[in-house]
Amino acid sequence: MAIESWKKNYADLNLPLSWENNDYGNDELPTFQFDDGETIWNINIDMPTQEERDERWGLNSNVKRFFVKRDEDYASTNCWFFETNSFDEVKKFCIKKQIETIAKKFHCEVDDIIECINTESTESLISSLEDITDQLVREKITEESAIQLIHNISDYYKGRK
Repeated sequence: MAIESWKKNYADLNLPLSWENNDYGNDELPTFQFDDGETIWNINIDMPTQEERDERWGLNSNVKRFFVKRDEDYASTNCWFFETNSFDEVKKFCIKKQIETIAKKFHCEVDDIIECINTESTESLISSLEDITDQLVREKITEESAIQLIHNISDYYKGRK
């Protein structure tokens, strides 16, 4: 359940549909979960500006906006898998984890896609992969269709090299 006062932390973001709000009243920050098929990940989202974060945590705190960790480490402190100020980095992380899980499950070769995700100019690729994973999560397409789409994207990027 979304806690009203925390909605300002992510009001400026277009959150993927596959992220589930997992706010808990005793938490410090709003939390969203996503399941890559192997691991459940928690994404905490802090205030949008550094000034707001400094006001909350202390002047010159250098606290990042996004924190990602495994759900199994939920109760542990300081065990963040990574932290960043970039929403795109968080989305890329989620997509890579989902693709890696699909690749393991179906023995797909997706190194070219992962390499493309790691480059700077990947907005259309990220958008396509977000759409595939969101549809897969909402069961609007089958796993086989998602795999075929990923193969098609991989073939496309192989052809561009």
